[in-house]
Amino acid sequence: MKVTADLHIGDTHLARRGFDGNAGAMAEYVLGIWNRDVEAKEDVYVLGDFIVDIEWVNIVSRMAGQIHLIRGNHEQPRIMSALYAAGVDVMGWVHGLSVDDQRVILCHKWADNGSAVVLHGHGHNAMPGDVGIWTWDKIVDIREAIAWASTSGQRGA
Repeated sequence: MKVTADLHIGDTHLARRGFDGNAGAMAEYVLGIWNRDVEAKEDVYVLGDFIVDIEWVNIVSRMAGQIHLIRGNHEQPRIMSALYAAGVDVMGWVHGLSVDDQRVILCHKWADNGSAVVLHGHGHNAMPGDVGIWTWDKIVDIREAIAWASTSGQRGA
């Protein structure tokens, strides 16, 4: 099981940072990382800000694994509907699960949740629990993300 966030596929504003404004080049870069790190039948939780332009929804057909999308601040209803139609498991704002008896909260924006480890995106930086692709430059194994978040300032159960 893998986690990531903040791919911003189709975001020409973010593409100005390193891709000369070319959203297509940025999307291909993200796709290369994704397919390098994700197995064909692996579950991947995207913690928000996945695809920001509806013209890019078809890229999911080229992405390995089963995508589970936790809603972020850039997920528009029209894009979420198109992603659902394309086979993405579109979820709500927050999802809880247990990994090796550790309570884990998956969300886009960080919030303290007591004894659970919170994995999130949104910050675009290395704050505890941020699993964004631009922070890690990879799609992160959830156990690696939990271990990092647990030892870098978050409480673990």
